[in-house]
Amino acid sequence: MTTKTWIDGTGNWNTAADWNTGTVPGPGDDAVIPFGSVSLTTPVTVGSISLTTSSATLGIADPGGTDAVTGGFSNSGTVGVDFGTSSDTTLTIGGTLTNSGTGSFNIGYSQLTAASMVTAAGLSNAGTLNLTGSASAQATLNIAGPAPAILSGNVSLSNSALLEFGSGGITSIANGATLALSGFSGQPRVAIAGNTGANSALTQLSSNAGTFTLFDIAPLATDPGINFSNSGNVSVNSSALTFGGTLTNSGNFTVGNNGNLASTLSAAGFSNTGTFDVTSFPTVFGSPLPASATFGGSAPSTITGRVRLFGNATMQFTAGGTINSIANDATLEIDTWRGSQPSLTGLSGLTSNAGTLNLDARTFSGNGWYGGMNLTFNNPITNTGTINYGNITVNNGSDLVTMPGLNNTGNLIMIGGQTSGVTLNITGAAPATLTGAAAGP
Repeated sequence: MTTKTWIDGTGNWNTAADWNTGTVPGPGDDAVIPFGSVSLTTPVTVGSISLTTSSATLGIADPGGTDAVTGGFSNSGTVGVDFGTSSDTTLTIGGTLTNSGTGSFNIGYSQLTAASMVTAAGLSNAGTLNLTGSASAQATLNIAGPAPAILSGNVSLSNSALLEFGSGGITSIANGATLALSGFSGQPRVAIAGNTGANSALTQLSSNAGTFTLFDIAPLATDPGINFSNSGNVSVNSSALTFGGTLTNSGNFTVGNNGNLASTLSAAGFSNTGTFDVTSFPTVFGSPLPASATFGGSAPSTITGRVRLFGNATMQFTAGGTINSIANDATLEIDTWRGSQPSLTGLSGLTSNAGTLNLDARTFSGNGWYGGMNLTFNNPITNTGTINYGNITVNNGSDLVTMPGLNNTGNLIMIGGQTSGVTLNITGAAPATLTGAAAGP
């Protein structure tokens, strides 16, 4: 048929004078929007729609109506379907929905009163894809084709939102890509047809090089034996995540951090060269909510990378074991906060530190709630690295760390709080000759 190009700034789709042909696009026509802001508020049928630049915007708000694109939909601008203004709009795309790197495709909003639905034969996404439902109405993008094995672009699902694929599953999140699931009100799901009540499209997820964020969602588990490798950023907050295999972390991985519910991570094993944090901040009122990481197998004999436990946090290994040492350039941090002391399997067996050992050392925030630590090491410790013990905000009770002996050729830095002190109780004899560096504030 005919290519019809938008020539106005802001206007309604159905204004004939706003198209270069003087007629509104109809069945079989290719509608091209190179710039401007277009509102579509009544049912239409066209052959294709293309937003060709980042300055083009199309808002589709057609409550109770269905807008049909029999071919493909290509977006390099901003598209909103019931985006902040309406509910109950349906958009059907007979071909592929292609969302480029500059494209933003948005379905629904947090106050939906009826479902928003977009269907397409396939999805190619390098841009931003946002699905937002409410507690009572769902925002859905239903793709008849298979899920991409590698997720690209930025995909965000909030509240009652469903990204559905006909088959397949997502196995990895690409470098620079984001998958964020937030269940503030209702549950977001990335699912396969026939199993849309859970995140069934993520059960084979095995790697992340981008950003993977879970907040307040239903428990998510990958299939048994599926190892997970993270070189990007992962956050598990107010959620439960289970990996069927071993977690190998060379990026940043956080469990907890100021959520509304307990945060839990489970995996068959653990290997770390990145930063792994288990953190528990309090709710606005009341005690800190727990954050936990549980791994099969034994605790690593040597800490590598950076491991930090804060507040009501646990890191457990089901086969027990002993942590003997902290490697050069590695960090182990234990912070007691608001009366909660973290628990780490095998910590009491530590014998040497060539990296950094932080005890209530305040690399996190936490204001004046540090303090109250009571930690005992069963063996003398040889320190060739740095031990940072205490900080000026140890004001929630005094700290006591006990060990049979200390052979120090590294740095020992102790800082008491404004109202509470820190004590290092070495039950063995004092050295005749002081070695290394010992300092306070």
